[in-house]
Amino acid sequence: MTFSIFYGQKKIIMPLHLFSLYLRKKNTLFLFFILISYIPLLSASEYSDNNKQQYPLHIIDEGGKSIVIPHKPMRIVSQTLGTDEILLAICPTERLVALSLFSTDPRYSLVVEQAKQVKGRVTQSAEQILGFKPDLVFAASYTRAELMQLLEQTNIPVYRFTKFGGIDDVIQHIRLLGQMIDEKKAAEKLIASMENDIKNIKKSIPKNNKKPRILAYSQWGYTAGQSTTVDGVISAAGGINIAAEKGVRNHVKLNEEYLVKWQPDYLLVGAEYGKVDLVRERLLKQPLLAHSYLAKENRIIIIESRYLNTVSQYIVLGLQQLVQALYPAKKSAS
Repeated sequence: MTFSIFYGQKKIIMPLHLFSLYLRKKNTLFLFFILISYIPLLSASEYSDNNKQQYPLHIIDEGGKSIVIPHKPMRIVSQTLGTDEILLAICPTERLVALSLFSTDPRYSLVVEQAKQVKGRVTQSAEQILGFKPDLVFAASYTRAELMQLLEQTNIPVYRFTKFGGIDDVIQHIRLLGQMIDEKKAAEKLIASMENDIKNIKKSIPKNNKKPRILAYSQWGYTAGQSTTVDGVISAAGGINIAAEKGVRNHVKLNEEYLVKWQPDYLLVGAEYGKVDLVRERLLKQPLLAHSYLAKENRIIIIESRYLNTVSQYIVLGLQQLVQALYPAKKSAS
């Protein structure tokens, strides 16, 4: 038999023999020993309950739309590569019924092998997505408006991500995904690993060093300004994104003359998987660049775009490569 006493608003259940002693003693010291014996168990129980997501979950997505997730989702469809990469790190694959087509394309994806564990693939077709009978769909700001409208006409919750401004947004997305799919513990573990890696990477950045001025530039003539993943990576690497400094937002076409006019210390360029050397060769065929100090002093940094533009935890790898290129380890004298 057990009896209960209340500590504040908390009910503590104790065995009959302890309750009898409590009645006889009725003193603060005895109650103190009882409480310190039971509160750790109570706290552990509360932590477990708080760590478990309660449903239905009412949430507003980054596009400002209110959605309701009625129960723990077991048939999840990921329509974006960013959510593919995060979900494969924090969610059991049996709960993922479909990923984006990009998930197994090595030009863009960093989870090619892991993605093969999930059979389904989705495109921009509402009929195809609905065919998987999902109970939760993840989309993004670049998902076609017509597709979003069709999906919103169903009772299926669709969460749309719209913020892609760097590492902080990635961390927020991991946390949100963990909450929505009831995998908070796995999400926090992934975030902790990211933050630890970032901390170690930043140790390579010289203290009191003049911040390198960097201009992001694609082989198609675009630069990355404010509110972009590249801007976040440059800032985290201790650099200054010149385009962002000049007030450029998002990705815009840049006249070639600015490659020299803005006098960057480094040019940062993305390349498709396995094409770093080819991109460098093409860039150096451009007369303006070929004769510039950027080419002559080896100040053109080329990193595979799948590391540089990722909106998942793998953004840490892009940061690592940029830091290594900006601050190469000095060779010790032999």
